[in-house]
Amino acid sequence: MSLLGLAILLAIALVPLWIGAVVVGAKRSNPGICLVALIVAAFFLLLLSIFVRHGLLLSVLTSALAYALVLEVNYLKALAVAAIQLVLTWLIVVMFAAAYIGPRLVRVFHV
Repeated sequence: MSLLGLAILLAIALVPLWIGAVVVGAKRSNPGICLVALIVAAFFLLLLSIFVRHGLLLSVLTSALAYALVLEVNYLKALAVAAIQLVLTWLIVVMFAAAYIGPRLVRVFHV
């Protein structure tokens, strides 16, 4: 994978977390701290995936725990950060998918 692809993936993961941290008013909401929070959450999710299968709800709760620890917010605000990150990330992914698939569907349905 190229460096540009890695930078895009990092931006897709980091920017929604950063926006969520700013929206809830986290004490530590700069991009570097948000990157650390993302890495800690990924580590927690790696440990969670070892013990639990199909834990989507648990992954949100575990990510919120990591965000609460790193961003210095209470757990409810961390849940809000996790929810904002989840929704914004899915919107970005759907937008990229529509931009990729949309032009190809025009040729399929062209009469």
